[in-house]
Parts: sequence; structure tokens; C-alpha cells
Amino acid sequence: KEILLHRATKPFQWEEAHRTTGLLLVLIDVLLGQNEQAYERIIESDSDQLLEMPFTMALTKLRKGLALLNLETNDPQFTKKCFDDTLTLMDRIHVKRVKAECYMGLVLFYKSDVAEAKRYAQMGLKETNKVQDYWMSAFLLTALAKVLAENALYQESIDAAKQALMYYERSEDDYGRMVCAFWLAYSFTRLQQQNEAINYYEIYEQ
Repeated sequence: KEILLHRATKPFQWEEAHRTTGLLLVLIDVLLGQNEQAYERIIESDSDQLLEMPFTMALTKLRKGLALLNLETNDPQFTKKCFDDTLTLMDRIHVKRVKAECYMGLVLFYKSDVAEAKRYAQMGLKETNKVQDYWMSAFLLTALAKVLAENALYQESIDAAKQALMYYERSEDDYGRMVCAFWLAYSFTRLQQQNEAINYYEIYEQ
């Protein structure tokens, strides 16, 4: 954190615009439980210099939105605005990259509105399926599985998580497999299907 704080005091440089030092500091603040400091850093992190770099600005707003999802703030609309601004910027410059990641953020944002979460998941999957991006598809399905499980839609969560798990295995992503296995074990436990739950819990423990 001290290294990043020192770097943050340096003058803005265009060639480092994509290296979002402030957002790395936000992540560290969150991990340290310093949520108020993280929130203040996010609020202050827009840079006027990025206005001429819409792609980098879009990435910055996306990372801010994802970071805010991990904070218990009283301003959820600011979180959504980060995702909405990202999509607007991507459309303005006719770039579809990162839109699926933005949709994943919106899936998690609408954790209490299953219909909206599903809608954004489908929008994201439509983008990833076009380019056969199985890894990002897995992220979208994992986010949806989490939302479904937290809303007691356990069988639907299992279906989404199983598909995500298949994509993670194709992408050789062990961490993704572990996260999916957790939600599968959780949902099977809630459905009182203990044998299935144990099988996925063993994957989670690996």
C-alpha cells in the first residue's frame, strides 16, 4: 500500500493511464476493512485527463462499480451509474469489449431483483457467445448462480453453476471451479441432497 500511495503522488502520465493506482488502493482498503476510506477514494478517483481517453475512462468506471459492490454504501445508484456510464462509453466508441464484465456487475447489483439479474446475465451471455469467450461466460453464470442461491432458487442456481463449472474446466481456471463448487455445495445442502453436496464440497476443498 505504501508503494501505491507514493505512486499516486506522482504527476499524471498518459502512458500509465490504464494502470489505475487509485483502484488498487481501493482494493487494499477493502481487504483491510477500511471501507469508508475506500469509498472516499472511489468518489475522488475520476481524472479529467481521462476524458480524452474514453476506453480507459470506461475501464476506470467499470472497476469503480465492481469495487463499490464490495462496500456497504448508502448510495447504490452511484454504483449503478458506474456501470451505466461504462456501457454508454463503450457504445459511443463502438467497442464491445468489457461490456460482458459490466453486465456481470449489473447481475450482482440486482441481487434482490432476480428478473433484472437474469436479464443482464442473458445480455452478457449474448455478447460472450458471439466470440466464444467461455471464461467470461463462466463469470456471468457464477454471478447469476450466486444471486439465485441467495434468493432461494436453488435448482436454478445449480443449473447455472454447473454450466459455469463446465466453462471453468474448459478454461483451466481452478479458482473459478472452487467458487462454483461452493455454490453447488450450498444449493444442494439447502435442497437436502447431501451426497451431491459432499461431492462438490470436496472439489471446493481441493
